[in-house]
Amino acid sequence: MTLLTIDQFKTYFEMENDSMILSPQVAMIANLFDYNNFDYQSTYEIIEPIQQYSNVLIDVTDQDKFPGVTFGHIQKWFKYAMKFVKEGGRLQAKFPPQVVLNLINQNLQVNKIYLSPNECFVDIQNESRTRNTTVSYSTGEVLDIDLNNESILYSYDESAYNYIKNVGIKYSVDNITFSGHDVATKLEQTKEKAKQQNKFGLVIYNNVPLLRVEKLEETNVSSGSNCYLFDSEKERDSYYNTLYHPKVVALAKNLAYNQTMRIKVQSYLLHPSIFNYAV
Repeated sequence: MTLLTIDQFKTYFEMENDSMILSPQVAMIANLFDYNNFDYQSTYEIIEPIQQYSNVLIDVTDQDKFPGVTFGHIQKWFKYAMKFVKEGGRLQAKFPPQVVLNLINQNLQVNKIYLSPNECFVDIQNESRTRNTTVSYSTGEVLDIDLNNESILYSYDESAYNYIKNVGIKYSVDNITFSGHDVATKLEQTKEKAKQQNKFGLVIYNNVPLLRVEKLEETNVSSGSNCYLFDSEKERDSYYNTLYHPKVVALAKNLAYNQTMRIKVQSYLLHPSIFNYAV
């Protein structure tokens, strides 16, 4: 992902009198247009009390590592930038596309999102979400999405959007999470529980960028996966086979932004409607 360009600044950013710029590239371009009534901070620093602004601008690339953390850099940069935004103020930003996964889970008013394969531009209001979001793709599609009830796909796919709209963002399924230091013990306990209750388990890994599914009795799972129990072996095997259908694998990657398979993504895949989708 490259730094912000002049054309992108003109298209996606707006300057206001009460502005803070948090990236040197944005500040340099703003100066080219003779904008000089803004504050600027180029390094990560929080000085209490934080001065907040009506308009905050930032450009974050894949190479920008957040100080002091080894993962979750994009989420950290997003939270850092929001600290400078007044209540009711705006954050205008360029991020890697996977920031959208963080926005969906925030109760913030997301006005606009522009998505391309390598970057996205967001316009966020620091207030509770009350309006739909305009989502635009570099391929030309423009959607009006209710983030309280729908997810946003990494790339536009009409049939996938119809599917997730039908399922709904609040759909969830019960799961047993394998994580921490006692994974081996929990796995054996789950296998024994399934055997006693005549249940049949399906394990989905969530710490790999590709969809990986195993039957409970065949797995020696490491940390970072979830187990789902079904009442019949036939039902479990139907999901197992369907989750490896190319169309479903593509849906999973699209929902996950080619990142890890989070619980919400797995819930979409385990909805009964998935069988009709995979045709």
